Amino acid sequence: MIHQQIMAGKLTMPRINDMEGVYGTEVYKQIELMFTAMWQAYLAKGNRILPSGITNAISLPYWAKRIQHPTAMNQALKLLSDNGWITVSTRPNNNWSEAYINESKLLTYVTKSHLDHIRMHNKYNKYKLTFHELDQDFGANKQKINGKVYTVDKSCNGFAKAGKVAFQFDTVAMHKHHELVLSQVNKGIEKMIKKYPAIIEDQANYREIGTEIVDSLIYEAGTYNAGPRTSDPRHRDNAGYLNKVANPVGFKVMRGLLVIPEQYRNTATNNGLRNKYLFIAELCGFKSGSTQSKVSFGRQCYYNATQAHDAVENLWLNRTYMDINNALDTDFDSVEDLANNELAVIQASTYKWQVPIEIDMSALTN
Repeated sequence: MIHQQIMAGKLTMPRINDMEGVYGTEVYKQIELMFTAMWQAYLAKGNRILPSGITNAISLPYWAKRIQHPTAMNQALKLLSDNGWITVSTRPNNNWSEAYINESKLLTYVTKSHLDHIRMHNKYNKYKLTFHELDQDFGANKQKINGKVYTVDKSCNGFAKAGKVAFQFDTVAMHKHHELVLSQVNKGIEKMIKKYPAIIEDQANYREIGTEIVDSLIYEAGTYNAGPRTSDPRHRDNAGYLNKVANPVGFKVMRGLLVIPEQYRNTATNNGLRNKYLFIAELCGFKSGSTQSKVSFGRQCYYNATQAHDAVENLWLNRTYMDINNALDTDFDSVEDLANNELAVIQASTYKWQVPIEIDMSALTN
């Protein structure tokens, strides 16, 4: 039974005979949750030991406050320790105590490769983007303070609606530029590996997870949304997917790969084309001038297929150029020819924009 639980990633505390009857159901339930917290810490951090100490330990002072029964808690810790399930570390001078799952005990039921696979699968599911069903609370009136979520009077309905907005990725471009995408997604962990080379020894490290997730995004070609969100104490938005690998807020390269799902696309218009030019001008380094001069600069960059100095921005630029190509579907002899005839061409077009852009303030003015 324990083997099956470990393989499923859902290990529960071995039954401690008579404890529930002596100390009550609620105390026993909290002790079980303490063991579950150790298991979750192991899944998240493994059995690595850094100079600062065990990385997968849980705080026992915290659990003492939750359980509120020192005798029962100490008895449970001793029994689990005596049977090899956990190690308890105490530093009396610092008023600190912690506990962690013993990997050696887990290895009596499964192999090391099994544990690595289980932890990889756990992290993969935890950090992968998903589509959240729309018939749930998306957190319009939820606020997170010091890690705890509260229901407040102020509702941020717009933020909650944004959490429902569906998006996709250009999987063809992701496959074509796989190395670039992966390097950007793993940029954070690459810096950590240089500082702490031991991290790479963990088969469930973030570099491995990033690779798995990027590849899954390519091959599943799914639809996603941000999901339920919260506000910070100043009522700013904490989007639901900020802790997910390859989310389009935290990863610029993923913004450059966004695709509007077919059912939400808008027919190309002159105003949309104008906004595309403004966006292109921004990426191509427009310095200063009127909004109209910025539009003209963006149009010229589009006509000449101008490239920026950044590979990620070029990825977004080229996809935007292709989007405009598909909308206009016409060859122009010059930039002037484009400027003189684009209005008539775009008004006759039935094409729907596929590549979203970032709109700056100049796109909101006439």
